Amino acid sequence: MLLVGCITPSAIAQSSSSSLAPGARPLTDAVFKVTPERLERGAYLAEGPLACILCHSKRDKMLPGWPIVKGTEGAGQVIFENGDTVLASPNLTPDEESGVGTWTDDMLARAIREGVGHDGRALSRFMPYTGYQYLSDEDLKSIVVFLRSLNPVRHEVPRTRIGESKKDSWGPRRIRIGAPVAHPDMSDLLTRGIYLVKAADCRSCHTTQQPRSPGNFGGGDIYHEDTESPVFSGNITSHNSGVGSLTPEAFASIIRTGKGGTLDGEMPWQAYKNSTDEDLAAMLHFLKTTYPINHTVLNRVSPSFCEVCGQRHGLGEINPIPQLESFDSSYVIPWDIAGSYTQLGGRSQFDISKIEDQWMISANWLKPSPIMAASETTFHALNLNRYFHFEFDKTGEVTGFQVTTGLDVGRFKRAKK
Repeated sequence: MLLVGCITPSAIAQSSSSSLAPGARPLTDAVFKVTPERLERGAYLAEGPLACILCHSKRDKMLPGWPIVKGTEGAGQVIFENGDTVLASPNLTPDEESGVGTWTDDMLARAIREGVGHDGRALSRFMPYTGYQYLSDEDLKSIVVFLRSLNPVRHEVPRTRIGESKKDSWGPRRIRIGAPVAHPDMSDLLTRGIYLVKAADCRSCHTTQQPRSPGNFGGGDIYHEDTESPVFSGNITSHNSGVGSLTPEAFASIIRTGKGGTLDGEMPWQAYKNSTDEDLAAMLHFLKTTYPINHTVLNRVSPSFCEVCGQRHGLGEINPIPQLESFDSSYVIPWDIAGSYTQLGGRSQFDISKIEDQWMISANWLKPSPIMAASETTFHALNLNRYFHFEFDKTGEVTGFQVTTGLDVGRFKRAKK
């Protein structure tokens, strides 16, 4: 979810590859029972916090928040077209020729939560199944039941094509769901907030993919990059430069009004405004438990260089180089940790070496920074806004480390000597 920029839209966009998704599970003949409760819940999720209908409809970009053009609800649209790349959200109405009228319930369910199209192909990551994978079985069935109830609209939408320049950022990602997903305890405020933030895939847009990342939910991801007026996603961590000082009422007002209509249309507040007070309060409650990252981001003002994310955005000049709090220096690092560490499933790499009896960590964007011990098992680097824990094999040799931030654990494998 975005407060100042863009969220990954809910577009079931198909990859240009003609190959089948590796490891795609076989379809079943499951039919989801239609009930009033499922229709109501599915409508709420698709028109609200998951933003499905907003993305799969034509939008008026001349109005604040880019609201849906009446009569195009769920009928799809071309979202982005440039050179060899076309991103399109398909027609989700039950029209049998241009929509999903001939799809089975499980075709829709597999596409939504696992990123595999009705014909077995991997879907572009522009479709946020990386968030939808956390949907409970019941919520997933409710969405499918609701989509079946839409008025059929005849509207042909071109197939998505991912060009070479965008394959790293928008190419497919494999999601495997091997067991039933139970519905969480929505009476617990934190559990509810985590579920909604995960399902809405707030982290993807509010965590920059740039080489110098402030951290999960720390903002700084760039949109409209090829225009004269790029926008950046906002910081939604628990720091006061994020959402730390917001009351539930203020947070709800920002979402419901798009911060007075000033939020860029990439941020789907036109959908999020349909969320209940209880759900918005739960999401804020969780975000206030995230690691506090000092990173002020403001669009619509003159940009300046930001030491935190390494980009030029509004108020970038006021952001300090991130410094973690100091700890008792009596703790030491008792192992040999020298080497190169590469992110599993990613491209980031760190190098650790010892310089004058001090362990230092560096990267292509990070000058050598001292590693300090926060405790006997927890470590951090002075100029790296992360805490990390080393991993070992059976012999006690360090094999890698993991970084815990926000919802995820990032793992880095040490190269063999």
